[in-house]
Amino acid sequence: MVVDLSRVTLLAPSGLHALVEAAQQAEQRREPLRIVVDYQKPVLLPIQITNLDEVLALYHSLQEAHAVPD
Repeated sequence: MVVDLSRVTLLAPSGLHALVEAAQQAEQRREPLRIVVDYQKPVLLPIQITNLDEVLALYHSLQEAHAVPD
């Protein structure tokens, strides 16, 4: 599953919680969750501040996210 956040401009705590929950559910189903973020936008900052960038699979583009084998 790929979640594209490249057009998201604000990621509130509830959004972070949703990402963590989705990642946990994907892990239980043994389906990788890939998250596309624009590294130039502030949406990445809350992910980094909470150290979720060390846990979540982040990608620069949809093409990059889809290119990774399952």
